[in-house]
Amino acid sequence: MRIARDVLERFTSLPADNRKLRVWLEEQGLEVKRVDDEDGPVTFTLELLANRGDHRCYEGVAREIVGR
Repeated sequence: MRIARDVLERFTSLPADNRKLRVWLEEQGLEVKRVDDEDGPVTFTLELLANRGDHRCYEGVAREIVGR
């Protein structure tokens, strides 16, 4: 799944550093496969677990970050 940083920021506050956000996502069990930060908005490509349907939307990912 690809998520855009600017859209995720609509749901919660995020650290300014993309590396720190990547660490936060990985600590929540969201494996970051790729970070695209050239030519446009920053996007993260995530590897999702089959048993975590709540991670399949921006709101679910934002909840995990807030719960941190």
